[in-house]
Amino acid sequence: MTESSRNATLTHQLRNQLNNIAMNAELAKMELMTPDDTMPLDTLVGTPLECVDAILRACAECAEITDALSGLNDESTSAYS
Repeated sequence: MTESSRNATLTHQLRNQLNNIAMNAELAKMELMTPDDTMPLDTLVGTPLECVDAILRACAECAEITDALSGLNDESTSAYS
């Protein structure tokens, strides 16, 4: 895999995780803001705690991806040294 192709793959994975974070934050926000009498909680996906857990997992995945990107930068820098 070329460096450009690997960068594109890692960028795509990072965007997926950031979208996952945003989606779960919105779900938690909706559930916390929804009055019990207007929308049954079982119509929403997951509890706020489950949403926060998903956000934390996605953040950890982002950290792994940025570590991989950092490794690529280190490799490309050392190749030109």
